[in-house]
Formats: sequence, C-alpha cells, structure tokens
Amino acid sequence: MFKKMSDRDYFALDALNNSTLSDINRSVRFMEYRKNNKTEPTASMQIGSLVHCLLLNPEDFDDLFIIMPKINKRTKEGKAEHQSLLDCDQ
Repeated sequence: MFKKMSDRDYFALDALNNSTLSDINRSVRFMEYRKNNKTEPTASMQIGSLVHCLLLNPEDFDDLFIIMPKINKRTKEGKAEHQSLLDCDQ
C-alpha cells in the first residue's frame, strides 16, 4: 500500500530520486557535492512546492503553509510577531 510521506521526509531519505539522477547525469562529483552541501530552497522552489501542494494535495495546504498577515515589522512587537510565525515550522 502507498504510504503518504511529507516532502521534508521524502527529501531527507538517503535514496535515489529524480534530482539525484539529474545530478549524476551531470557528473558523479557534482552529485556528491550536492549531497554533502545542502542548500536552502530558493523562492522559486518554495513557490513550486506551494503550487504542487495546491494542485496535488490541497487537503494538506493548511498544515504546510500559512498566509502571512500584514505585520508592521518596523516595530518591536511586529518584529517579534513576524519571527514567531517564521519559527512555527521548526
């Protein structure tokens, strides 16, 4: 039976996936470098994850994403509120 897995868990697996195969196609050294030097997702990657979720797993959207409210980040309270929302996924 198919086991549902979060993207975070999927990408944490030490197994072959499409990205790893694409890296190997470029070179084994490149694949090893990327495996040992993880990077933060870019803004484009985050948007891609959002669109993927909306199209293929809309029932998971509220668990994985938040819509940021308008916050005045120029105030001490606003900065604290903004940071608390950023820290909620950790």
